[in-house]
Amino acid sequence: MKTNCTLLFLLLLADHCIAIHILGSSIQARRISSSASTYEFTVLLFYDAAGGRSAADQQTEVLFCFGDNSTPQQIPRIDYRPGEQDASIYIGVYRTTYTYPGGGTRTVSARLSNRSDNIRTLPGAINQPYYLEATLSLDVLNTTPAFPTPVRRFTASVNQPVSFNLGTTDAEGDSIRYVVTRARMGGCDRSSQPLTGYLFPNEVTQRGTFGIDARTGRLTWNGPTETGLYEFVVAAEEWRSGQRISLTQFSMIIRVEDRGGPPAVIPPYEPVRVDGELVTGSRVWIAASLSARPIPSPDRFHITFKTDEAAPAIFQLFDMQGRMMQEISVPTASHEHELTIDAQQWAPGTYLIRAYSGNRALSTKLLKK
Repeated sequence: MKTNCTLLFLLLLADHCIAIHILGSSIQARRISSSASTYEFTVLLFYDAAGGRSAADQQTEVLFCFGDNSTPQQIPRIDYRPGEQDASIYIGVYRTTYTYPGGGTRTVSARLSNRSDNIRTLPGAINQPYYLEATLSLDVLNTTPAFPTPVRRFTASVNQPVSFNLGTTDAEGDSIRYVVTRARMGGCDRSSQPLTGYLFPNEVTQRGTFGIDARTGRLTWNGPTETGLYEFVVAAEEWRSGQRISLTQFSMIIRVEDRGGPPAVIPPYEPVRVDGELVTGSRVWIAASLSARPIPSPDRFHITFKTDEAAPAIFQLFDMQGRMMQEISVPTASHEHELTIDAQQWAPGTYLIRAYSGNRALSTKLLKK
């Protein structure tokens, strides 16, 4: 492990030039004032105590960017504890408050000196900075979704499928959609971009499938075929009144071990689907489409949902307060699903229709005259 550090823009702390063994992270934002855009931000960092407890002990502050060109702040660690079922993982809790001068959308972020070494989803990366972010709308009273805090390390066995429940809790009961995304890199002075060279776990060996259930947040890898450390990132999209009001990311490292035993049948390699798109390298193919007509309409909408994989479908209708009005299940597997929704009794305004089929999930707005 390298311990010498270079100057990594504004976000790196000069007194923490240590290779810190970070397993994962998340950020939660909670608006604490009804009259001003004052937020409480909580950063959770998950450390590999077995590999770098002494270095993690020294990470008593994290430099945090508020996304509005203000001066970054060093936010203090208020708690540091082992996992409830695994003392090899330690959880650092960092918290601060901040008041924005106006509304709009902001992406908050933090960056630390180094990721863990030997991550197979980042081949060849040495002393790569660790970055995390969350995006929120300042125009609504809201607490962003909270991912479950790990009680143990995420581990898997070679040639065996593994799944993790990443379903969030949401204080206001807003609608949540889960997507797999690539690790990113950014800074206070620029927008983030996908991290160069990052691979999804099943891309490393070109075997099996990797994805998340868009409705429940259950992540499944079927399955790892080689030992090592694999980083993944998922995002929870929060929707209210037909608008996306936050995007919260959760990252974690899965440690794959060879535990012996009979191997399971690993399915053929399938590229990871990201937010309704099929992504392989630098090429993108649209894997699903959702349309509604006419827009606007006084009485009914005709919905068409097309996917590249034949599967049953579920349609969910939400009102202007983000409450589910109706759920329609279509049990027949098909590449194209159609239905007509009667809107004669609806109040005029904007509504949201969300469609799920297989691991695809798309949303579109409905405007009732």
